[in-house]
Amino acid sequence: MVDASPDAKTLKTNFERQFVRDVAPPAQMQLEVARKARIPLFLHSPMYVKTSTAPLIEEIDAEFVAEEVVAGEIAGNGEGQDMPAPAGPGAGAGTGGGSIAAAGGNHTRRRRPKLSKAKNDSLHVDFKELQIEEMIGQGAFGTVHRAKWRGTAVAVKILVCQYLTADILEEFEAEVQIMSILRHPNICLLMGACLEPPTRCLVIEYLPRGSLWNVLRQDVVIDMGKQYGFARDTALGMNYLHSFQPPILHRDLKSPNLLIDSSYALKISDFGLARVRAHFQTMTGNCGTTQWMAPEVLAAEKYTEKADVFSYGVVIWETITRQCPYEGLTQIQAALGVLNNNLRPTVPENCPPLFKKLMTLCWVSSPDQRPTFETVLEMLNSSTDGSLSPQLERKHSDPHMR
Repeated sequence: MVDASPDAKTLKTNFERQFVRDVAPPAQMQLEVARKARIPLFLHSPMYVKTSTAPLIEEIDAEFVAEEVVAGEIAGNGEGQDMPAPAGPGAGAGTGGGSIAAAGGNHTRRRRPKLSKAKNDSLHVDFKELQIEEMIGQGAFGTVHRAKWRGTAVAVKILVCQYLTADILEEFEAEVQIMSILRHPNICLLMGACLEPPTRCLVIEYLPRGSLWNVLRQDVVIDMGKQYGFARDTALGMNYLHSFQPPILHRDLKSPNLLIDSSYALKISDFGLARVRAHFQTMTGNCGTTQWMAPEVLAAEKYTEKADVFSYGVVIWETITRQCPYEGLTQIQAALGVLNNNLRPTVPENCPPLFKKLMTLCWVSSPDQRPTFETVLEMLNSSTDGSLSPQLERKHSDPHMR
């Protein structure tokens, strides 16, 4: 028997019946044993021995997911309310926009905005309007294709699990609505979604240079200016997500989920949809993004904003070294090293002092001792690091110089 229903609709075709059989979830007993033994949760999957250079994340513990920004909870707490923009100067600033309010040392704690459910009738996309082109990637939800929609180049994420249980479907639709409202220069824009099987998909803006992961592996010059821009753009976008109350947690912050536009500005993708992603990955058996996971995540403890900060420290390391974290180690070796032996990526000798300080602060073992993204932006905006010249810092605070 399959733990997925076709949304109370009868499966009418052999394709649909075969699809449901193919996505039957694995037994849950191994997951419960792993939790009780405090073993990293991805280890139940036979895929962990296949060391991938850009693996996927595993999120399966509903007990902790309930603590996150789950759209079902938001809908119950904010029915019919408007969603205000984050308060504070610079809160909505993107690449080259205004600076964070606390830059320069005058720190004033701002009131966080309340997040409420949005009703957006224009969100629906008719799949027939999409001209699907070549596949450009794969992710936790399924395949990503370049496409055309009403004459505009877009990226389409076609969900691997088309038939969802009623509760997961409700959360998927609610979270998609919330994602569609978010507006920030460093957040990848969700343009719409098709919510009907067998073509459930997300339509997002298309960024021609692809992911930061891919850019770092291309034969292109990535100078200090670009490195600083990537770090600041990511921090600006994450600060925006965390500024909501409750915070929007990314839970999968890594270079493959950071997209680059034609001018090398960075936008964050694949955030939110925590329970939906967990449902997909439990059904498909995908393993975890252990190279970017904080120790408390590997230990199946509560996920907070500080786990995103840990992952950000690893992303900074990536931009400096252009390497995969813990290359040469299997996922199990890396995970157990981080969890039990305080293993971290090796900081290169020629690393600029500012970046070295940032990454080591972000990946300390204790979540409480890690900075917030607001603090990270203060450090980036007010740096006196000799390796970052005043001209460089002005370039990334002035939108006309980017």
